[in-house]
Amino acid sequence: MKLNSLIACAGLLATLGSASIAQADNTETYRYGMALDIDKVLSIEVPAAPYCTVVTAHMTYVDSRGEVRGLDYQTQAEACEVSG
Repeated sequence: MKLNSLIACAGLLATLGSASIAQADNTETYRYGMALDIDKVLSIEVPAAPYCTVVTAHMTYVDSRGEVRGLDYQTQAEACEVSG
């Protein structure tokens, strides 16, 4: 029984490892006017900056074919937000 559990865990880890490699291969950089096929956004990562500047954010998403993809794009840092 324990051997079966160990084999199942090893298979799961191998699958997760391949998924993260596949995500790295499917990353594009956004260009103005680019057609996007986004079915579901999984995460958005915006790097922290101490002052108002443009940063490269990364979005991980699933397209209409079910493939996990990544998109790098330029955006303003959160430091640019003005509380009013």
